[in-house]
Amino acid sequence: MRPIPEKLKKELNQNPFYKQCAITGEPNPEWHHSERYGGRQINAKFAILPLSKSKHRVDNDSAHKNQNTRQFCTYMSIRRASREDLAAYPKRNWKQEYKFLHSKFKDDPRIKRLERLFPKEFIDKKIFM
Repeated sequence: MRPIPEKLKKELNQNPFYKQCAITGEPNPEWHHSERYGGRQINAKFAILPLSKSKHRVDNDSAHKNQNTRQFCTYMSIRRASREDLAAYPKRNWKQEYKFLHSKFKDDPRIKRLERLFPKEFIDKKIFM
């Protein structure tokens, strides 16, 4: 586990997106590093998602135990990233990952719930559209 720098923690604490689980909407989430690069967790706002304890590490469909949940977290992270965010990790084919994951999750009710709760630009930078 890679610790989140204090400056980033402060920024996340002030952001309403991080006050509830991005999957279930439960309050008091844990922070999940959804992305890795070069074998290390990415410490960037787009790559850290708020997940309830059960979706983070307890349930069989948690991000640490279930490929589908992991992929959903990656989809959310890529949607939330800016071009500059992704350019910092050039050896990963973000566009190809996005296309695959978008075809899988574009109509997922969890995405629809997030879109109702937060402004569109807050959860989707639309860099691949």
